[in-house]
Amino acid sequence: SSSKGCPASVEFHPDGGSLVVAERDQSVHIYDCRKLGGNNTSTPVASHDLKPFVVQECHFSPCGEYLMAATKSPDGMGTVRILPTLPPPPPTSMDEETKHDDGCYTLVGHTGSIFCLRVSPDGRHLATGGADALVGLWDTTDMVCTSTITRLQKFIRSVSYSHDSRLLASSSCERMIDIAAVGGGGGSGAEGG
Repeated sequence: SSSKGCPASVEFHPDGGSLVVAERDQSVHIYDCRKLGGNNTSTPVASHDLKPFVVQECHFSPCGEYLMAATKSPDGMGTVRILPTLPPPPPTSMDEETKHDDGCYTLVGHTGSIFCLRVSPDGRHLATGGADALVGLWDTTDMVCTSTITRLQKFIRSVSYSHDSRLLASSSCERMIDIAAVGGGGGSGAEGG
């Protein structure tokens, strides 16, 4: 597929049938994988223009019913934008104040841009990493940040859960990787190369 912008991130839908492309022009497009390939330009099956928010990356939820975008709002706050893919809409347990006319929800999570996010394999938690050097841990049932990891000193560039959702690795521009037990229980820093 060819796009107008420069891709910030790409990810396949959990069932493999769609591909989400978050562009540096602040747009997010969903493509039907059956129509990709060759020299033709595919038309997205769904698109979202997130301007004036700055998009860092975008991922499907584990169930594939909605997208989660790591963004920076116009006032500089780090936000998680929750976007519908196709019906059904995002979870209804969120407060209606966070919903916009375009069907997107916006949740403030950091005092600077959110650079990365990842949903745990079991779907119960969301980790966000931001310019404020914090890793936010969210309960996905109510989309509430329940705790933070504060051991790194520079902005967080990547977060990743272990296959069993028990550990969370995070990295910044420091020469270490922080590994923490999700839900408490300490953690350790592993020297980076």
